[in-house]
Amino acid sequence: MSPRTSTKYFRHTIAQEYDGHVKSMIHHYEEMQSAILDPIFHSPRRKLKFLDLGMGTGNLSKLILERYSNSQVTGIEVSSDMMDIARRKLRKFGKRIQCVHSDFTQMAFPDCRYDVIASCMSLHHIESPAAKQRYYRQLYHSLRKGGILTFGEPIKGESRFLDRYYWGRMVLFIKQNYRHPQWILKHEREEDFPEKIADHMRWLTKTGFRDSHVVWRRWNYAVIAAYKK
Repeated sequence: MSPRTSTKYFRHTIAQEYDGHVKSMIHHYEEMQSAILDPIFHSPRRKLKFLDLGMGTGNLSKLILERYSNSQVTGIEVSSDMMDIARRKLRKFGKRIQCVHSDFTQMAFPDCRYDVIASCMSLHHIESPAAKQRYYRQLYHSLRKGGILTFGEPIKGESRFLDRYYWGRMVLFIKQNYRHPQWILKHEREEDFPEKIADHMRWLTKTGFRDSHVVWRRWNYAVIAAYKK
C-alpha cells in the first residue's frame, strides 16, 4: 500500500479488517498472489533474497516464505497499522523476515542486492508515468544479474470502451461483495493510477529488462514479470 492509501483510506479500522475484506475488494486476489510467484524458476530450496514492495498485512511475504523455505524477505510498508499486523503474522519466520516501516517510493535500495523484487497492488499508487519509469530504473539496478521483477496490478483497458467495461465489472463485484462500496470506489477513483499493459512492457524494455511478459490476467488485473540481463 502507498502513503496516500494508508493515510487517506486504510486507516486503523480498515487495516484491522483488511484481510477479511480484501477478497471482497479484489476479485481473484489469491489467484493473483500465487501468479506473482510463478515466474520464479529457482528451486524452492535455494537461498534467495526477496524485496516485497508495499507488503500491506504481509500476505505475499507469507506466501514467499512458505514456498521458498530458505529465502529471506525484506518487506516495506508505510502504514504502521498494516505493518503491526504483518509483524504478528510473520513472527514465526524469525530472522528470515525483515519488516521496514517506510515509504518504498522514497527509499534508495542498494545495487545488485535482491534476487526477486515482488509487489502486489502497490505500484499503481505511483502517480505519473514518468515517476513509474524512474522507479523501474531503480528496481533494475537493485536486482542481481538474472534477477526477477514480478508484480500484480490493476490495469487500464486497451481502449476507452474496455476501460469503462472493466470499471463497470469492478463496481458490480464490489457492490455485491463489500459492505462499504462507496469507500472502495472513492479510493479507486482518487488514489489509483493504473497503466496499460503495453506501457508497462515498453517502460520495462526501455529500462533494460528482458523477456517482459504477462503471467496472468483477469479482467482489469494482471501480473507482469521481467528479468534483468
